[in-house]
Amino acid sequence: MSPSESLDSSSLEIMKLTYRTTQPVDIIWPNLTMSDGARTKNKFFGGLLLVLLCGFYTIPLIAVALLANLAALYVSSDSFVPNA
Repeated sequence: MSPSESLDSSSLEIMKLTYRTTQPVDIIWPNLTMSDGARTKNKFFGGLLLVLLCGFYTIPLIAVALLANLAALYVSSDSFVPNA
């Protein structure tokens, strides 16, 4: 039996392409009718919030890095400065 003979109508039904789509409950419906001005405002404030959060996150990291470098410089400076 050749491969083409083994394909009957029931096996062709299984081979049909199916497409996955978003479920209606997953769609935020008010966003579809949002005006261009409201969409631009939301993008602006979302970007501003992202920049502020990143900024507030990096300030403590910079402070810790500076303190760690100062501590390392203090320890290594003992070998360069002669005792008086």
